[in-house]
Amino acid sequence: MKNVGALAVLLVVTASSSHALAQRLDCAVIRPGETAATVARRMTGDARNRHQSWFHILDPTTSRVVAKAQYDHIRPGWRACVMNEIANEPTTFDTLARAIGGLDSTFVLWIALVIAIALASSGVDEYAADKRLMSEAMRRFGESFIREFERPLIEQDAAGRPIESRLKASTHRRRLEILLAPRSGRRYPNLSDHKKNVEYDVTRVLHGLRDHPFVCSPLYAQGRWVVVPFEFPVSSKQAGAR
Repeated sequence: MKNVGALAVLLVVTASSSHALAQRLDCAVIRPGETAATVARRMTGDARNRHQSWFHILDPTTSRVVAKAQYDHIRPGWRACVMNEIANEPTTFDTLARAIGGLDSTFVLWIALVIAIALASSGVDEYAADKRLMSEAMRRFGESFIREFERPLIEQDAAGRPIESRLKASTHRRRLEILLAPRSGRRYPNLSDHKKNVEYDVTRVLHGLRDHPFVCSPLYAQGRWVVVPFEFPVSSKQAGAR
């Protein structure tokens, strides 16, 4: 499927070019948290190469090559492709490229569109799988956090669960919010008169769960809930989900 994506981009390029060298095109899926600069650095060793004419980003959901002016808005699951020169001598691939260059540009763009559409299902499936992995990593972390947060409270009073809790996860924003509130007439946790205690307990829990990729933001109140927000700045692969 990677070769299909390479051909799709090549067709778009040769549609407006009068000559073509034999070229090899390497593609990689853009990971959650990556920018055009970081994926260019990962693939080429230099973030500035994202501005080069041989660096392209493909959106498989719309089957289009993304304009460089829109590189600030790329998304995980899209594909970054690098076109590398490998020979000046005529090859079968070079002959094909020159033949494509001689075709009507509208016809070539239609061919590119059809081929790129074939990429869409593969790219979307991979993106959906990555989102599922990230969602699972968030759920596991949230449940571990809540369990460790309430552990000493349960030890003090074994009569039922001492707190209420909720998880609000957004894989698109890579953000997890853990909501905590006192149960059955209790006062803890809240930020009005127990802020330092709550902050201490959050720090205690995070110290015990040190092998995690989440970054904690300042706590805030939302009605009766204490909201503990986290950012998820790395991919689910790095989180150990695979």
